[in-house]
Amino acid sequence: MIAAGSPGGGLDTAGRTLQEGLKSADIDAKINIQNVGGGGGNPARAALLKKPNDGYTVVLESNRIFLNPLLGTTDMELKDFTPVVSLTTDYEVWAVKTDSEYKTAKDVLKKVKKDPKSVSFGVGTTPSDDQFNVLLPAMNYGIDDIGAINIVAFKEGGDLNTELLGGHVEVASTGFSEAVTLAESGKIRILAVSSKDRISTAKDAPTWIEQGIDTEISHWRGVFGPADMPDEALKWWQDSIKKATETDEFKQKTQDLDLQVAYMPGDQFLKEVIEPGRKSAEDIIKKLGLGEK
Repeated sequence: MIAAGSPGGGLDTAGRTLQEGLKSADIDAKINIQNVGGGGGNPARAALLKKPNDGYTVVLESNRIFLNPLLGTTDMELKDFTPVVSLTTDYEVWAVKTDSEYKTAKDVLKKVKKDPKSVSFGVGTTPSDDQFNVLLPAMNYGIDDIGAINIVAFKEGGDLNTELLGGHVEVASTGFSEAVTLAESGKIRILAVSSKDRISTAKDAPTWIEQGIDTEISHWRGVFGPADMPDEALKWWQDSIKKATETDEFKQKTQDLDLQVAYMPGDQFLKEVIEPGRKSAEDIIKKLGLGEK
C-alpha cells in the first residue's frame, strides 16, 4: 500500500490502521506500506501507475485524486485509477499554539478581512481540503480578496505541526486526526472544526456553522488501484478491507482518532462520494476564481 503522505500524516495513519486491521482479521498476506509524500499526492499516484498492473499495489489517497487534475497540477485523471473502497472520513480544523493571540476563529478572520496577508496559514499540501478550509470560511465571512491570503504549503500534515509549534505559521489548517494528539497534550488549541456537529473528543472546539460561518468539509480517505486492475484483485482488496474494518482493533483505533469508519465498495464510492465531490469541487473552484485546467 502506497500512502500518499509522509509518516505521521493522515494517509499514513489510515494505512497503518488498515494494516493492523488486516492482521487482526487474519488476512493471509504480507502488507507493506510505502510512504511517498509531497507533491500534493502526485508522486504517490505516479508510483502506483509505474507498478505492474497485477493488483498487488494500491494507493491510499484523498480527494486530491480529482482536485489535482481540476487545478491543473497533474496530467493524471480520475479515469486513470480504480476506486477500490472508501475507508474513513475525517474533518478539517484550524489550530493555533496554546499561547496564540487568537482566541476564536473570528479573531483570525477579522484580521484577515482588514489585511489578507496579515495572518500566515499553514496547510499540509495544495490543492487540498486543508487549503479549502482556509478559502471557504474566508469567502463565507465576506472576505473578497481571498487570492491574497497568506497560505504556506508544507510537505505534509506532520511537517505542518512542526512548523506551527515552531512559530513559522500562526494558524494550521489540517485534518482533525493529525491535530488531536497535540490538542490533547495542550500544545495547541482548536479554533474551528469543519463538521456539522461538535466532535466528541474535542467538545470545546466549535464548528464553523455554530460560529455563523456556513462551512462544512468532510475529508475522506480511500484506496485506489490503477485503471483496469484485475477483477480478482479488486475483489480480494474489497473483501479483505471489509473484514479489516469490522475488527475491534480497527474500530477502536479509528474511534481513538475520532475518525468515522466509512467502508464503501468502489462502485458505490464512485457514485455516492467521488462524483458528487468532484462536481462540488468544480463549483467551488470556479466560485473561488482558481480556474480549471
